[in-house]
Amino acid sequence: MIPTLTFVGSLAGLRPVALDGAVGYFTSADDLVLVRLSDLAVLDSVRLPLPIPARSLARSSLCLRVLRLGVRCGVCWRNTVVLAVGGTLISARRVGDRLSDMRVEANLAKGRSALGLTVVDAFAGFDEGIYFGDYFPNPSRRPAAVMHRSASGRWRQVFEFPAGEVNHIHSVVPDRTLGCLWVLTGDYGHSAGIWMARDNFSAVEPVFRGCQSVRACVAFPVRNGLLYASDSHLRPNSIRVLSMNGEGWAHRELHPVNGPVIYGVRVGPWHVFSTATEPNQPPRSRVAALLDRKPGPGILRNESHVVIGTVEHGFRTVLTRVKDELPYRLFQFGNIVFPSGVSDCDRLFLYSVANQGVSMTTEVFELRGECPQ
Repeated sequence: MIPTLTFVGSLAGLRPVALDGAVGYFTSADDLVLVRLSDLAVLDSVRLPLPIPARSLARSSLCLRVLRLGVRCGVCWRNTVVLAVGGTLISARRVGDRLSDMRVEANLAKGRSALGLTVVDAFAGFDEGIYFGDYFPNPSRRPAAVMHRSASGRWRQVFEFPAGEVNHIHSVVPDRTLGCLWVLTGDYGHSAGIWMARDNFSAVEPVFRGCQSVRACVAFPVRNGLLYASDSHLRPNSIRVLSMNGEGWAHRELHPVNGPVIYGVRVGPWHVFSTATEPNQPPRSRVAALLDRKPGPGILRNESHVVIGTVEHGFRTVLTRVKDELPYRLFQFGNIVFPSGVSDCDRLFLYSVANQGVSMTTEVFELRGECPQ
């Protein structure tokens, strides 16, 4: 039985970035906030090391959306949280219920950032640490790198797609069963693909590439393969599974979804995906592109959906949020964002962007239903 959602509470102006057992790391316009997850109580907060102009502008929700300010993503590893704020990588340590040692660890090349940060615990063939791939506008397919952070906080490049291969990298997904890292790339033509990396990136090969059905941002290792959802604003999207058969790798549709999927999370045994509302291909006029309010052909309804399930039990839409009236490119796509990591309680934390009535708000839900065996 696929669970239903029971509303627990909300946190206006706070975005969940990473969960770590009993606590969660949230961000406001200019603060990192430590929250006890059981009762949503604030334990501590520290000021993010942002330039004063950015800090001031981020306090306006419209400026935050237009200028893409604030934290894009984060992850917790060994009582340290690492955040990507635009092209700046920031870390802070947790000691008990307090935050300390906030510092800037690295500044990426202009225009580059991370769509997601991933923890890779030690397993055969890979260095443990935090990984991400270059995420930046790249229509000319310049080189795109995979970066690694060690326990000491040192960042280094561990792999680079050469020029001409991909537009950018969406995510890096560890798979202990197969002993590989999956690398998901986008966006158009042969750039869209699912790659398999082995032996500390000494071997990186495409498993599938060149079609929008393998353009993905989020994936989960499952038995004998990879569960993922497609991310295309140009064609219909679906939750899919990549698996090995007698003739090699194949992918198939499990469940159609309302639009492109950028974010996902695992809560207990359940895989959770959210769909986005994105605009069509931009018109030639830059002003018309910024003010465009027409969704792309890959969006069925102008809504963000939360879809929950498993490969064995199927999937179901359990929550819908309607896109607000503001233009997509200027004020951001409609989206529902999840934190990384795992909590001690089977609660779903979701943060809406550009959705009516709940934009810039975290909603918290209990998952009610039988666990799959």
